[in-house]
Amino acid sequence: MDFVTRDRYRHVVEKTAKSSDLSESEVAHKAIQLAEEGAARKERDERAAHVGFYLIDKGLPQLQRAAEVRSSPSEVLQKVGCRFPLLLYGGTILLLTVIFAGLLVAKAHAGGLHSWALGIIGLLSLLCTSHLAVALAKLAGDIAGDTASTPANGLLQRIPPELRTLVVVRRCSQAFKTSRV
Repeated sequence: MDFVTRDRYRHVVEKTAKSSDLSESEVAHKAIQLAEEGAARKERDERAAHVGFYLIDKGLPQLQRAAEVRSSPSEVLQKVGCRFPLLLYGGTILLLTVIFAGLLVAKAHAGGLHSWALGIIGLLSLLCTSHLAVALAKLAGDIAGDTASTPANGLLQRIPPELRTLVVVRRCSQAFKTSRV
């Protein structure tokens, strides 16, 4: 296992221990115990037999339940957002669009604009502010996004023959090549 993966595992153990009454070593032992239980079940999913499954994969909630982790309100909100990402993304865009467009329409109305002209300003405001809202939602997603890398285990020094493969990348010297038939 490479350093980055071990460090990532350590950070999860530290964070879990901080939110629970267990020490870091007790949390690590819980993860090992869950992996041993997963290996004993011999399920179709062999990943459940690896400790990493309970530290950085879909088994993490199981470890958190076993460690009796107390989640903060922001962590609960983050978990809900992870479960329904499209709703969160679309809802953010819709909310920001309505707020920005509403402010512009209110400003236009306060400036003396009425009837059909206010409606046109409203439609144009919706179109324009939706672009701003999309950009802000993407920025927020980039800032809050999980950019964790894939764990590296044991294949750094030598790749076994049964796992070797060949990838060929052919670069084209021209941006657009056309062929005649």
